[in-house]
Amino acid sequence: MTISTEIRVAGPYTGTGAVTEYPFEFKVFTSADVLVVQTDTDGVESTLEETTDYGVTLNPDQDDDPGGTVTLNSALVLNYLLTITSQVADTQEVELTNNGGFYPRVINDALDKLVILIQQVKNLTTRSLKFPLSDGEALNTELPTAAVRANKVLAFDTNGEAAVSNMTLAQLEAPSSAAADAQAARVAAEAAQAATEAVAAAYTDARPVDRFNGTGAQTAFTLSSAPGSENNTWVFISGVYQQKDTYSVSGTTLTFSVAPPSGTGNVEVVYGTILPIGTPSDSTVTGAKLVAGGMTSAQLAAALTDETGSGSVAFSASPAFTGTANFENVGLSGLMNLSAGTAGQVKFPAAMNASADANTLDDYEEGTFTPTITFGGGSTGITYSLQAGEYTKIGDRVFFSATVHLTSKGSSTGQALINGLPFTSSNAGSANTACAVRGDVFAAGVNALMAQITNGATTVLILSFAAGGSSGLTDTSYNNTTQIRISGHYRT
Repeated sequence: MTISTEIRVAGPYTGTGAVTEYPFEFKVFTSADVLVVQTDTDGVESTLEETTDYGVTLNPDQDDDPGGTVTLNSALVLNYLLTITSQVADTQEVELTNNGGFYPRVINDALDKLVILIQQVKNLTTRSLKFPLSDGEALNTELPTAAVRANKVLAFDTNGEAAVSNMTLAQLEAPSSAAADAQAARVAAEAAQAATEAVAAAYTDARPVDRFNGTGAQTAFTLSSAPGSENNTWVFISGVYQQKDTYSVSGTTLTFSVAPPSGTGNVEVVYGTILPIGTPSDSTVTGAKLVAGGMTSAQLAAALTDETGSGSVAFSASPAFTGTANFENVGLSGLMNLSAGTAGQVKFPAAMNASADANTLDDYEEGTFTPTITFGGGSTGITYSLQAGEYTKIGDRVFFSATVHLTSKGSSTGQALINGLPFTSSNAGSANTACAVRGDVFAAGVNALMAQITNGATTVLILSFAAGGSSGLTDTSYNNTTQIRISGHYRT
């Protein structure tokens, strides 16, 4: 059969994020002859793989109804492009032998393959760079070797033949405000240099301008003074501004990554000089001029010393500290006034930093706790209508009060204890402190109550006085609605 169309490309199709099937209408022999290319939104092309990325369904009769459908495994991404063409192998597999079969389909397919190969080559040449027919055959279009043309710009000489320019790729890509292209930049070089010098002269610090002759090989140039860094320089080659990542500055030496081309005065460097900031006069820097975190504790300690270096500071007036101030090993003489404004608070660490000094306050804390009752260490079935406890800790002394109202004393038996004090009491004998207690709705015969802090624990023992002494209460001393109120203090 004949191939009546020169079309051998389908698409490009634009992705919607939903479509997976894309048709083509040119003849192929097998699904492997189909080439599918995807282009992302950055213009980067990638060749998709059959089975891995897509499948191909060919129309049954490739002569009368050529083509088929490419079905992607996942929908083409929004705004991606999909282009379908052929990749028929450039081989000849038909062999005709003497006295052998002569089948028209075999001959037609062989001829069709030749046409397809021609169309594939035509597709490539149509998208290639070509010279006009009128240039003739004598035109030399051969490029220099890879080593010669590396990082250089492709150009054409006076005969219109391919050549390599002296301008490097980096110089071509550098932005230019002096000219639209390299040729215009060279023509306007002198005007650009004069304008640059005029602008530099307008600055009060008289910015220096150095000019050098490029040789095409020299990369390092010595400036008249040190600019400090690349950010303090403006470099031009033939009027074209050079990006700062194309050179470096060390002291008075400016070094290019690629040697500037040959030219007279074609390398120009404008830079600022380093200005000293000076020293402020005494008593001229206020607190508002100090940035937060701008002075270390060591620097502050060095600044707050008197002439003898003793480290003590005498303020001429009462200093005022606002916000949160952290002090360590600070000795104060006289009155520390905490009554001004929103002051009046002194914060201690969560964990006590104990001191053996009798005159040092090393802790303060306020809070609440939840008191409980146990009998013989057990609390089975005990319920409450009220459990409330408050405390204040000053140094190693804890002042507390607690209230407990039972709704059921449960089934546990044994000695009764109030549990849950906020801090463990001292083991010292003097720490076994008596407390004030009031009880209501106890069992008959429970009279004259008193309470005692248990040494080395967080419990309170309730005792009852009777003739001849006192004894600790047990579960039989309590009722289901017993109420206890207790207050006291102890040492930790």
